[in-house]
Amino acid sequence: MAGDNNEHIDARDLSRVIDTAKPPVIPHVIMISTERFQCRTAEICGRVYDAFVATSEAAAQAGKNGRLRVLDGDHDLYVTNLKDVVAAIDDVASAVQAR
Repeated sequence: MAGDNNEHIDARDLSRVIDTAKPPVIPHVIMISTERFQCRTAEICGRVYDAFVATSEAAAQAGKNGRLRVLDGDHDLYVTNLKDVVAAIDDVASAVQAR
């Protein structure tokens, strides 16, 4: 919780955890919002957003039970895209029950 941003996330420390963590063995969904909502000013994102999507995709597919969903919504997807979030929860619950 020592990052220099409004959420106090230390991305460098978090990256080290992600690099060593194993993918979940249970079904899961990683949901991110589109670039136009994440990057309100063009100079902030561009290639950085592309890398964010690629990393999210890799994380979702690292285990055979993950999926990535990119939604056209705000940072707080549970507010702007509640139906999509509920559908993802339902999909994961169904996948767990089918095991």
